[in-house]
Amino acid sequence: MTTIDRTGAKVRAQVVATNLKNGGTYDLTGGRSRSLPRGTYVVTTTIRENGSLAETVGARTVKVSGSSATTVDARKGRPVKVSLDRSPGPATRVTAAICVAGEDWTGRAAAISDHGNVYVVPNSSANLRFAYQGHWEQWSKDRKNRWVVDSHLVAGSTKGVPAGVNRTFAVSKLARLTTQIRSGATRGHINSAILDNKAGGCLGTLSAHLWNEEGPVTLNTHVSPGKWNTQVTNESTSRNYGAYNRTRTMESGKSYSEAVFPAAFAPGGKIPVVNSKRLRYHTGALFHSPAGYDVSGAAVVKLTKGGKTLKRQTRGYGAEFNYSMKSAGWYGLTVDAKRTAPGASYPGTLLSNRTISKFRFYANPAKDQHVPAHTVTIAPRNLDITNTATPGSTTRVELTVRRQHSGYDVPLTRSTVKSVVAYVSVDHGKTWKKATLSKSGGKWVTSVKNPGSGYVSLRTKVTDTKGNSSETIVYRAYRIG
Repeated sequence: MTTIDRTGAKVRAQVVATNLKNGGTYDLTGGRSRSLPRGTYVVTTTIRENGSLAETVGARTVKVSGSSATTVDARKGRPVKVSLDRSPGPATRVTAAICVAGEDWTGRAAAISDHGNVYVVPNSSANLRFAYQGHWEQWSKDRKNRWVVDSHLVAGSTKGVPAGVNRTFAVSKLARLTTQIRSGATRGHINSAILDNKAGGCLGTLSAHLWNEEGPVTLNTHVSPGKWNTQVTNESTSRNYGAYNRTRTMESGKSYSEAVFPAAFAPGGKIPVVNSKRLRYHTGALFHSPAGYDVSGAAVVKLTKGGKTLKRQTRGYGAEFNYSMKSAGWYGLTVDAKRTAPGASYPGTLLSNRTISKFRFYANPAKDQHVPAHTVTIAPRNLDITNTATPGSTTRVELTVRRQHSGYDVPLTRSTVKSVVAYVSVDHGKTWKKATLSKSGGKWVTSVKNPGSGYVSLRTKVTDTKGNSSETIVYRAYRIG
């Protein structure tokens, strides 16, 4: 295998050889030989020049039987040019990918240049696919000194590998996605945002990094119509704390928006189950928001019956609490969760730093089922990008009552809601004031009159027609400031 860069020098580029019969792949290096099973292969490679910003992708088909040789020569590469019909002009970051049909990821070679110097060696083979992407971005700050990133992201694909690309996209035909990544309820100091193309095939291997910095940010992205996935992770230098994922199909000329990591982070839908005469509760969803979640924390879980504590145990994120049940009756399960992790320190202003779930239910060890319980998604609206409300303002809070499967292979029987109540505290849960609720579009809604400073905590209780109840408390659900 010989690989030659655009200056004519032989280089040791990394090469992937894909067997067209079985899809098996082998890693090769330009300038070196390697033994492969007999068969027909597609070899794909990315050739980078020493001391240059140029990158070239190329591919060849070669039949291996005895001694075989092939060459990818970057000097035959043609430029990949992507532009818009109005400013900001030629793309600052260009990506080009060659894929083996049906083996888009394993047989892929890609070139990326932040200065647009990308080339492709043409090849008309029906076994090859080609995809390309142009990315522009401009950073600025708003009136409150918070980051705003305006981007354009366009992509296209072909069968076979063309003799270069020179395409202009109309800005008016793009979709617009506004992504507001909030702070306050997340613990890591860095948010990493990626937009993945979900079109499938070689085009589906493309993605763009939109953000990888500290603080809240608004991302305004003009993007080619199609299916895209927003992926945001909240992280520190040593670990990931949480994530957000959403895939949507965006149409030409239309606008879309999403708020990532909004308040409040509450227990995320897990309810206890009876399974093989054991009561089980999984602590894998202690802190979830309507759009994002936290992947750690610890909870003190306590099970009671008839006023007696049957078991009390501290369980970390993702662990299971279980108890061997002896008899049917009314049980109480309390899950008191805090944002904790070994060796971690958290800001004193962290929102949703503690949640409590309280379940009171009738259960029979001889009957496998999800117990008659509910969870509540708590969504305060009218907050800013730091999950903060204006002093003296009114915040609309939406409550969504849910009863969903917790992942255990036991039935999810019906439990009919009889009543929903909510309470508000402005003194960290020392006192609670009952809120007025109304039903709107399948949600329960209340309006909270905010104080001049501090934090608002929220509490809900759902009771079914048989007396089973589920209570959710979120301390410091959002901030006033």
